Amino acid sequence: MFLDNIIVSQTVGLEENITEKDELAVYPNPTKGAFTIVLPENTVLHELYITDYTSKTVYRQNISANQKTLMISTEKWAPGVYIIRASGNNNIFAKKVVKY
Repeated sequence: MFLDNIIVSQTVGLEENITEKDELAVYPNPTKGAFTIVLPENTVLHELYITDYTSKTVYRQNISANQKTLMISTEKWAPGVYIIRASGNNNIFAKKVVKY
């Protein structure tokens, strides 16, 4: 069977209205040595912790009220996937970061 009358139209989708200011932003990701975390705007967070694939905590830090960015060194970490969690006032934010 041969098809010679094919019509291709544009794909229609819904635009999501989620901005990065409503979540954790992590860059560069993947990372080789260090990365920056930008905390969500208008959200009070108290604690940040990062775990490896075995759920072992590799980094923990209290977050002050005026802190909006954090720089994290991964120099002593093994390559792999890590989970970043920031929590406070009934909010929990999570993001993956990859170290290579």
